[in-house]
Order: sequence, then structure tokens, then C-alpha cells
Amino acid sequence: MQRFLQHKSSLEPRNNPQGENGFAKEFQELKNISSRQKRDKAFSTNHGEKEYNRTKNRYKDILPYDYSRIVLPEIKGVDGSDYINGNYIKGPTKNIMYLAAQGPLPKTVDDFWRMMISHNIQVVVMACREYELGKLKCKRYWPESMEETLTFAGMKISLESEEAMGDGFTVRTLAVQAGKTKHNVTQFHYTAWPDHDVPRSATPLIELTRSFRTFVGSQDTPVLVHCSAGCGRTGTICALDYARTLLQTGRTEELSVFDIVANLRRQRVAMVQTKEQYTLVYKAVEELVNEELRKQNHLYVNVSVGDQQGGEEQNYENSTSSASSEDQDLPPPVPAKTAGAFLVAGTTVTTQ
Repeated sequence: MQRFLQHKSSLEPRNNPQGENGFAKEFQELKNISSRQKRDKAFSTNHGEKEYNRTKNRYKDILPYDYSRIVLPEIKGVDGSDYINGNYIKGPTKNIMYLAAQGPLPKTVDDFWRMMISHNIQVVVMACREYELGKLKCKRYWPESMEETLTFAGMKISLESEEAMGDGFTVRTLAVQAGKTKHNVTQFHYTAWPDHDVPRSATPLIELTRSFRTFVGSQDTPVLVHCSAGCGRTGTICALDYARTLLQTGRTEELSVFDIVANLRRQRVAMVQTKEQYTLVYKAVEELVNEELRKQNHLYVNVSVGDQQGGEEQNYENSTSSASSEDQDLPPPVPAKTAGAFLVAGTTVTTQ
């Protein structure tokens, strides 16, 4: 952890003899890697380029890699019914930790809900507002009041609770009714992120990740994260949560913002989209590391006092996982998890 802090300090322009911005330099290296990936057939985006899927993409240059794209249950006779602009993202455990997706368009809200239900999503994190600077950033897919009921893909969506938590985010509990089957989804909606900028403080984002992880209760339960395009703010939140996981599991030797973001970008295009977002990730991870060091120092002081009073000597060194670093090989496509039978666009899709 001290090595991370030293490296982060070395990137600060004020600590560089030439006044060079080390964060910008690292981020440019990531962009160069992404440019090379575009020419690599392993990172094809053929499904997003198909004629019947093109209008489902918010931006023509933000398409999901074929090998890691989120796969929806097919609707018989409907071309592209298994497509949505999103990718499976693996975390430190090598299991799928996030579903990173663009915010739904008016014509893709049905697919958005099919994605959540077919993958048994319990928590969705939304990192944009419905409208920003007068432009539609995400089609609203939840009811605005408890009296309102929305219907998407044959499913009835109702609002069971809504609570403003402060620091710019709201928590909603959504109930999904499909025939006799009921499913609840908890939405963490962060609204304080300024468009074309980053939050001044990383603390609310840290609290956001801490809140939804506490709610999920497991690092291996996938969380759906989306903004508008599903890569910039989405990638920033995923990178921060990824770093928190490394710290919580004692894998501090793998704590590299560059490596984390590079890994995310191998799974979805443009994750952490700007150098400002990249710098914010560093800022947030620095805060997490300092918090962890304070805990360790406090623990050390308490153990020392206990020893002086004749308490048993104990070894409180952090255990370090022996797990290897991230595999560089591309993971195989992952089929959608399934949960029940749902009426989708007039067709019953049975999942198991």
C-alpha cells in the first residue's frame, strides 16, 4: 500500500521536475493500448454492427466486444433479440462481478429489463440523470411514484420504496411482476455527477460502492452498473469497487490503477473514459488506502498495549492471497443466467 501511495505521489505534477502530469501520461498509455485492441480481431464488435442492432446503440463508436457481450434469451423469429449494448466484466475473483451497460434508449427498455430478470440482477447502479443539459441520457425505466405502474416486455414494474440517502444518491426498491413470479431490484441512483466533469470529492463514490456491496453481501453476485454510454462513469465505479475488493481480500500487491483500468478496458471499450475520471479513481483509491493504513496502525497500537499488560502475543500481519494476477487470456462468452419463465414482447421465454 505504501508503494501505491509513493507511485500516486510521483504522478502529481507538483512532484515532477518537469511539471509533467503523470496521470495524463498513464492514461495516454491506456488509450494507446485500446487503439491497438481495435485492430485485433479478438476484440471484434460484429454483433453491435449488424443492421438490426445498430439503432440499439446510443453511440456508434461504443459497441460491446463480441467475446464478452451480455447475451439475452432469444425471442424466436426476432433477429438480434439476444443483443444489448453491454458486457460481462470479471473482477479479481475471475468471476463475473459486473454487468456494464449503456442506459436504455426508448426502444431498448424492454431489453434492459429482460437483461435484469434473465440474469437475476438484485442491484443496479445508475450513475447519470435521466436528462442532462437538456438531453436524454437514459430512458426512465422505473415508476416515479408508488401509484404508477410501468409495463416493459410484458412485466409490470412498481415502486415499493424510495429514500434519498444524501451525498447525491437515492435508493429505490422496484418490484417486478411477471405472471405469478415476483422479483425485487434495488436501484442505487447517483445524481450528483456533473456532465462532462467529475465529482470534486471521491468520498460519495466510495460510500456508494460500500453501500451497494453491503447490500449485495457477496463479491461474486454480479451488479448491473450503467450510466449513459456505459463506459465512463460506469468504468470509474467498477474500477473503484474492484480496488476495494483487492484491499478487502488482502491482495494489495495487485493494487495498480493502471492494471485495473487496463483489465476493464479489455472487457468493455472505453471503461474510465477520460483522464479526469482516471485521476478520480487514483484519488478514491488513495483515500481507501489511507483508511486501511489507519485501521492497521490502530490495531498495532492496541496489540502493543495488550502485550505490555501481559496479554498473549498474536500475529496480526495481513494475510496475502496467493492467487495469481489477472489472466491475460480472453474469457469465453458467458451465457445468460436464467430465472423462471417471463412474457417478453408477447412471447413466453422459459429460463432455467
